[in-house]
Amino acid sequence: MNQDNVEALRNSGLAHLLAISGLHLGLVGGLVYFAVRRGLALWEWLALRYPVQKVAALAAIVATAAYMTLSGASISTQRAFIMAAVFFGAIVLDRSPLSLRSFAIAMILVVILEPQSVMSPGFQMSFAATGGLIASFEAWTRHRRLRGIYGGGIGMVLKSLVLTSVVGAAATAPFALYHFDRLAPWGLAANLLAMPIFTFISAPCAGLALVTWPLGLSNVFLGIFGMSLERIQDIAAWASNGGGEGFRLGRAMPDLTFVCLIVALAVACLVDGIWKRASLVGAIAGSAAGAFVLSPVQVVHVSASGDAFITVPEGLVERYVYGDGDGLSPLRFSDISTARDCREVVCRVPTRNGIVVIGASGGETTSCGDTLALISSREPATECADAPVWSFTAADAPVSLYATVTGSVKVSRPRCGHRPWTPCQEGEGSP
Repeated sequence: MNQDNVEALRNSGLAHLLAISGLHLGLVGGLVYFAVRRGLALWEWLALRYPVQKVAALAAIVATAAYMTLSGASISTQRAFIMAAVFFGAIVLDRSPLSLRSFAIAMILVVILEPQSVMSPGFQMSFAATGGLIASFEAWTRHRRLRGIYGGGIGMVLKSLVLTSVVGAAATAPFALYHFDRLAPWGLAANLLAMPIFTFISAPCAGLALVTWPLGLSNVFLGIFGMSLERIQDIAAWASNGGGEGFRLGRAMPDLTFVCLIVALAVACLVDGIWKRASLVGAIAGSAAGAFVLSPVQVVHVSASGDAFITVPEGLVERYVYGDGDGLSPLRFSDISTARDCREVVCRVPTRNGIVVIGASGGETTSCGDTLALISSREPATECADAPVWSFTAADAPVSLYATVTGSVKVSRPRCGHRPWTPCQEGEGSP
């Protein structure tokens, strides 16, 4: 797959189809479970004497374990297998598989086995989506039971797909904005159009191609499989072109806003009563909005990777190279292309708070006027004779400048020295 198609899937909110994780593992386990259960139910003598659903659940666990092993057993796939094993294990133990208890057990097991994954976007987004979906389907089931509605059909399947897409998009939106500063504006529409194709055509045809391969009939199903993927790619291209690079906040989401949104999501999943839930979520969301408005705005970030990330007056963040660093840039800036290489020339970048000068070391004294900061690999590119400005070199990285709501500018450095992997850096910025 070429990079343009990957970018289209990412900008349309369909990039999750590329990752071998919960979706694919769930499809494999679900297909095996229903195939084995329906197959055993055809044998009346067996179905009347033994719980065939438990045999099907055990078969699904074995199938998902084999799929995880064949796919390489990545961290996300292991996490998805644990959740699938808890789901099918609940069926074996005559417990409700779709319950917050099963969700909690899966989360506890993942945290015990992979504690480092708690800080990863994959862990946070997958469990946020799963928790939101379980809470929504539990509420939907109670509503249907109170109204005396049982069973379903194609209408219920379509409603489930819509509900899954809406809840999944809403639950993962805060995490996408916090970690990647991007939200696919047409992601919901793209998922509503693409997921039925993937669920009812792509996945079954892939399975049938594997089963019929010994009979020489796999090419028929592979052809249908390929055409279905082309339609999904067309949907991704349409959604990507309509939304460009996606919705952005214009600046990094503050930590307090992120925490408030996580609390709001937890309240929406755990609190009973629609009016009580709505009032609490609204109040917490209002607090999140207030924290976002009042928080300082990052103007400059000097990274240990040798890059400076600067917020220009239009609100976009641009990357400028000031030196050859051996560190990593922040995750939210990882896909920003280089705007200009300033290692051999002096670059002057305007911001809302002044001009940032980046470039070759010189040390000459000159008038800086409305300069906000000086950045270079070793010595500041210039020294200001008429006004104090912030000056940073590679030894100061990582360091950031923030503009407060009062118009002042403050410097922020990560805490250092309290852990072996975060030693204090030599050098201090000024003024």
